[in-house]
Amino acid sequence: LLIADRTTEEFYSEKRKELLDEFAERKKGKASGAPPHYKRIISHHGNSYIQIVLDAYYHDIITASAVSGYLGTKLEHIPKIERDVMGFTSGLGAKL
Repeated sequence: LLIADRTTEEFYSEKRKELLDEFAERKKGKASGAPPHYKRIISHHGNSYIQIVLDAYYHDIITASAVSGYLGTKLEHIPKIERDVMGFTSGLGAKL
Protein backbone atom coordinates (compact mmCIF):
# COMPACT_ATOMS: atom_id res chain seq x y z
CA LEU A 1 0.00 0.00 0.00
CA LEU A 2 2.86 2.34 0.76
CA ILE A 3 4.51 1.76 -2.60
CA ALA A 4 1.20 2.36 -4.40
CA ASP A 5 0.66 5.64 -2.45
CA ARG A 6 -2.49 4.24 -0.82
CA THR A 7 -1.29 5.07 2.71
CA THR A 8 1.12 7.36 4.52
CA GLU A 9 4.57 6.44 5.82
CA GLU A 10 3.43 7.29 9.35
CA PHE A 11 0.35 5.04 9.21
CA TYR A 12 2.36 2.22 7.63
CA SER A 13 5.08 2.41 10.30
CA GLU A 14 2.55 2.45 13.16
CA LYS A 15 0.56 -0.44 11.74
CA ARG A 16 3.70 -2.48 11.02
CA LYS A 17 4.93 -2.05 14.60
CA GLU A 18 1.49 -2.96 15.97
CA LEU A 19 1.31 -6.14 13.88
CA LEU A 20 4.89 -7.17 14.74
CA ASP A 21 4.16 -6.70 18.46
CA GLU A 22 0.98 -8.76 18.14
CA PHE A 23 2.86 -11.50 16.31
CA ALA A 24 5.56 -11.58 19.01
CA GLU A 25 2.91 -11.88 21.75
CA ARG A 26 1.19 -14.76 19.98
CA LYS A 27 4.48 -16.53 19.41
CA LYS A 28 5.31 -16.34 23.14
CA GLY A 29 2.08 -18.05 24.20
CA LYS A 30 2.13 -20.88 21.69
CA ALA A 31 3.60 -24.30 22.28
CA SER A 32 5.88 -25.27 19.47
CA GLY A 33 5.14 -28.11 17.11
CA ALA A 34 3.51 -31.41 17.89
CA PRO A 35 2.08 -32.53 21.23
CA PRO A 36 4.36 -34.40 23.64
CA HIS A 37 5.12 -38.03 22.82
CA TYR A 38 3.04 -39.43 25.68
CA LYS A 39 -0.02 -37.44 24.50
CA ARG A 40 0.36 -38.92 21.01
CA ILE A 41 0.48 -42.43 22.48
CA ILE A 42 -2.73 -41.76 24.44
CA SER A 43 -4.41 -40.30 21.38
CA HIS A 44 -3.34 -43.24 19.21
CA HIS A 45 -4.41 -46.04 21.57
CA GLY A 46 -7.20 -44.40 23.55
CA ASN A 47 -7.84 -44.33 27.29
CA SER A 48 -9.76 -47.63 27.42
CA TYR A 49 -7.01 -49.70 25.78
CA ILE A 50 -4.33 -48.11 27.96
CA GLN A 51 -6.41 -48.75 31.10
CA ILE A 52 -6.74 -52.42 30.14
CA VAL A 53 -3.00 -52.74 29.58
CA LEU A 54 -2.16 -50.98 32.86
CA ASP A 55 -4.73 -53.04 34.80
CA ALA A 56 -3.12 -56.22 33.44
CA TYR A 57 0.22 -54.95 34.71
CA TYR A 58 -1.20 -54.03 38.14
CA HIS A 59 -2.58 -57.57 38.48
CA ASP A 60 0.79 -59.13 37.50
CA ILE A 61 -0.63 -60.57 34.29
CA ILE A 62 1.96 -58.82 32.10
CA THR A 63 5.41 -57.33 32.69
CA ALA A 64 6.52 -53.72 32.47
CA SER A 65 8.33 -54.64 29.27
CA ALA A 66 5.05 -55.97 27.84
CA VAL A 67 3.30 -52.69 28.77
CA SER A 68 5.98 -50.86 26.82
CA GLY A 69 5.49 -53.20 23.87
CA TYR A 70 1.69 -52.99 23.86
CA LEU A 71 1.80 -49.20 23.97
CA GLY A 72 4.65 -48.95 21.48
CA THR A 73 6.74 -46.62 23.60
CA LYS A 74 9.75 -46.66 25.91
CA LEU A 75 9.26 -47.30 29.63
CA GLU A 76 10.40 -43.76 30.40
CA HIS A 77 7.12 -42.43 28.93
CA ILE A 78 4.83 -44.80 30.85
CA PRO A 79 4.58 -42.75 34.10
CA LYS A 80 3.29 -39.70 32.20
CA ILE A 81 0.81 -41.84 30.27
CA GLU A 82 -0.29 -43.53 33.49
CA ARG A 83 -0.73 -40.20 35.29
CA ASP A 84 -2.76 -38.76 32.42
CA VAL A 85 -5.00 -41.80 31.92
CA MET A 86 -5.27 -43.26 35.44
CA GLY A 87 -4.79 -40.11 37.51
CA PHE A 88 -1.79 -41.47 39.44
CA THR A 89 1.64 -43.00 38.94
CA SER A 90 2.49 -46.41 40.37
CA GLY A 91 6.17 -46.05 39.60
CA LEU A 92 5.91 -48.50 36.74
CA GLY A 93 8.76 -46.88 34.83
CA ALA A 94 11.13 -47.48 37.77
CA LYS A 95 10.21 -51.16 38.32
CA LEU A 96 12.75 -52.73 35.98
